[in-house]
Amino acid sequence: MMNRLQERALRTLCRKGGRLDLPTLSGTVTICIEIKVRTNYPDKANALLLECPQNTWLTLHDWSPRELYEELAERLDDEHEIVTHADTLEVTA
Repeated sequence: MMNRLQERALRTLCRKGGRLDLPTLSGTVTICIEIKVRTNYPDKANALLLECPQNTWLTLHDWSPRELYEELAERLDDEHEIVTHADTLEVTA
């Protein structure tokens, strides 16, 4: 389960796009999100979820930012043991 700082970083990432690395007990999970801003239509987001060292990935296309946050948060809680006592957390744009 993610701590509050990690949840906020993921929520910001889903709204603005960028990259977030989360430490897990088995390696690192990297989340890359690209926001597609569309005039007269709601924004859509594409996401890439990379798991290292397993070198597996998951892509999600054309999600609303709110639905994307909910999906990613649920997947991270269900499938990964996120290290909540990490010293640093960085979101890069």
